[in-house]
Amino acid sequence: MLSPSLDTPATTPDESVLARNLRALARANPRAAGRIASSARRPLDWLDTQDAVPSAADRGRSLASRRRPLDEASRFAKAIDTREHACVAISGFGLGYHVGAAVERMDKWGAIVAYESDISLIRAVLERVDHSKWLGAPTFRLFLDDDSVAAIHAGLKDMEAMVSVGVQLMSHAASVSRLGTRAERFNADLTAVIGSMRTVVATVMMQSEVTYRNVLMNLDHALARPGLGELEHLCAGRPAIVVSAGPSLRRNIDLLKDPRVRERCVIIAVQTVLKPLLQAGVRPHFVTALDYHEISKRFYEGLTEDMVEGVQLVVEPKANPAILDAFPGHKRVAGDPFTRMIAGDALAIDHTRIESGATVAHLAYYLARWMACDPVILVGQDLAFTDHQYYAAGAAIHQTWAGEVNPVNSLERLEWERIARGRHSLHRREDTLGRPV
Repeated sequence: MLSPSLDTPATTPDESVLARNLRALARANPRAAGRIASSARRPLDWLDTQDAVPSAADRGRSLASRRRPLDEASRFAKAIDTREHACVAISGFGLGYHVGAAVERMDKWGAIVAYESDISLIRAVLERVDHSKWLGAPTFRLFLDDDSVAAIHAGLKDMEAMVSVGVQLMSHAASVSRLGTRAERFNADLTAVIGSMRTVVATVMMQSEVTYRNVLMNLDHALARPGLGELEHLCAGRPAIVVSAGPSLRRNIDLLKDPRVRERCVIIAVQTVLKPLLQAGVRPHFVTALDYHEISKRFYEGLTEDMVEGVQLVVEPKANPAILDAFPGHKRVAGDPFTRMIAGDALAIDHTRIESGATVAHLAYYLARWMACDPVILVGQDLAFTDHQYYAAGAAIHQTWAGEVNPVNSLERLEWERIARGRHSLHRREDTLGRPV
């Protein structure tokens, strides 16, 4: 059992203990450490125990066993099912003993996620109990009240594989009444995030063979084309407009036609909308691609070098090589660990790796941030099927489907069928205009 060490009596706050704890916590949880450091002080009623570590109560409510808090923590950790779950989500930090025991039980083989709504309570605990031995564990994540779904998603970065295997939800008994419905809300948000991560992990696993095949087949481009290193901070302070293929694009595409938009903003388009934009007289600065399938070359059919003058294609090495072969203009290849391992010193030094995109829209956004654009404006990024449509009118995919259109099979039907195939993961919501999507 990880036993906390106390440098001072339990009744006196010790800034050195707090500093050690926060320094350890900040290694993997900088956001939580910062919020705790800036929180207000909070008095707790501390008392000695038979385990030679302190227990405490908050306004008369015990935060752990008053006699044997370490034994209580050990029993809590033993209830973890390590055979079925690679991640444990604990509601309630309390005095931290049970969380430390859980981290020790999982060790390097699993992840521990803890949630606590009372930030000042955690500060009071970390002022007196030295948990620095485990707070810095790379597989431990601490989330606090008001952390959004986006914050949870960002906090679990690099732990996607473990949380996707299975998560055991556990409640700290002494914290249940104190947390109330806030723990239920956090668990619901965490479950939603994990569902999204499982989809990404499953896609990566299913596509691993084709990924490595594409990377190898793109080696010639990776060796011959420039990377993204020279783009870092290139457009600091300039707005970026990421143009995606959502149905709402048709209502907003006219806003991009003004030449002053291109002069003042960096326009980054996903490959699906490149041809519709060019046809509308909008010439993006960059277009992004990462799709695995060869059909993506259809997005560039009919384009000439003159038509894409001033447009740069940014490609992840995992993209189908047909994309790089089909685009007639200037191309850049993002960095990739596998490419670096295979090519070694032969690879250009500016093949920097940026955040890997799950979709071309992700890649476009990460590219904008890599260039230090601020703000980043999203156009056509519906995250929903507006007007029951999959793509904006005129999208390149409509040309691909043209051969299937007949008196009984319309584009609308083809779009609806594509939407319906994902019906098990869809939800009805209200959009910003109050309409159902």
